[in-house]
Amino acid sequence: MTPQISNKGLLKLAMSETKDSFEQSLADACRNSEAYGVTRLRDQFGVKPAPNQKPHKFVKSPYSNRSNPIYLVSGCIPIRRFKEKELQKLTERQIRGRKLSGLKAKRRSRWYKASKLLAEFIENRDVLVLDTETTCVSNDAQVIELSIMDRHGNEVFYQRYSPTVPISEGAFNANGISLSELEECPSWDTRSDEVKNLLCSRPVLIFNSKFDLRLIKQSCIAFGCDELWVDNVESMCLMYKAAEIYGATNKYGSISLKNAVAAAGIEWQGKAHTATVDTRMTIALLDEMVRKHHALDQEIQKIENNKI
Repeated sequence: MTPQISNKGLLKLAMSETKDSFEQSLADACRNSEAYGVTRLRDQFGVKPAPNQKPHKFVKSPYSNRSNPIYLVSGCIPIRRFKEKELQKLTERQIRGRKLSGLKAKRRSRWYKASKLLAEFIENRDVLVLDTETTCVSNDAQVIELSIMDRHGNEVFYQRYSPTVPISEGAFNANGISLSELEECPSWDTRSDEVKNLLCSRPVLIFNSKFDLRLIKQSCIAFGCDELWVDNVESMCLMYKAAEIYGATNKYGSISLKNAVAAAGIEWQGKAHTATVDTRMTIALLDEMVRKHHALDQEIQKIENNKI
């Protein structure tokens, strides 16, 4: 038989989880000066902006041209919780029902929907993950390093390329790759068909897909290779999904890979802005983002099965 928790035990569980989760989330968020929109404040932290609290700043929505306010968690107040006397009047079934209702409400949140969408994209599919390093970010920039891995972090393709344009100071400061290091490397056209065949045959997950696919297309054009295939790559951008789960950190409504990894509680491994390391960290971030909706579903299932 499944062990049953007493009504008194359920009461303590409901109260302690509410108190502990709020206090821990609040302490962490205050310490890091985190700020979020009202939906995430409610769903993740159980708080709302205090009366007359001014927005910390406005961030651009990834879905429209609107700018939405975000508020410092440290200035927010907790959403009303049940007092002990009120909880004591609740039956075991009511306590379970209230807890279940609160958890199911999180399925309407952006972070849950983003996590679930990612899970559906990779489920039972041979997904590829890629990252590039480039000469700069302009319209004539080219790829100088490309890493492609499978869903489990196994290297499928890796190559450094010799470009026909200089590497900008900003790009060099970020990735540390100089033209002298690339002198003996092949040009993009030598393996263009190999990249094309890979990316057109399997779904691809990219942290910033718009940027990386644009640079791949520009590299094809620069070396006279077929570039039309790039528009047909089945890809998903992880960056905006990460912003939905962990919150945007800039006015564009997005978040950097490094900030997303930190927000997910993942320890960064290796040197940032190298294609191989960034690809591996993208995979680690993907795993954690997908795990979030599974964890909520499992918690709901346990309550529905009267296991907690």
